[in-house]
Amino acid sequence: MAADVKKLNDHVSSKAEFNSNILRASPDDTHTWNELAKATLVTVMLFNRRRSGEIQRIPFQSYQNSSISVDSDIYECLSEWEKALCSKLRRIEVRGKRGRKVPVLLSETVCGYIDLLAKTRTAVGVCLLALLMDR
Repeated sequence: MAADVKKLNDHVSSKAEFNSNILRASPDDTHTWNELAKATLVTVMLFNRRRSGEIQRIPFQSYQNSSISVDSDIYECLSEWEKALCSKLRRIEVRGKRGRKVPVLLSETVCGYIDLLAKTRTAVGVCLLALLMDR
């Protein structure tokens, strides 16, 4: 099972990297934009072990307002390994089952994909208002 998840993650990561390179060269390619968006969604789902519904409903504004910082009291209690992770991962809180807040962590690579999607969204016809709406 773990080997299958690793294969899936490797496939999705290579697909995301491939599509991001194409999108950088041709920012108005709608098909490539959609493929990168799908690959980014799956990457976040796999990394966080979250359901697609939780991830796909994250408002873009939540991503824009997210940060890497951690409360200083909590930071002091973390191990060196956890502190290193905190400096590399961006954290967003979303509403999970039963209205509870659950964290979603984003790697630097995924943030790069999201930034590229945001930068090229108008060229492919994605409405900014649709991304900013809370659903």
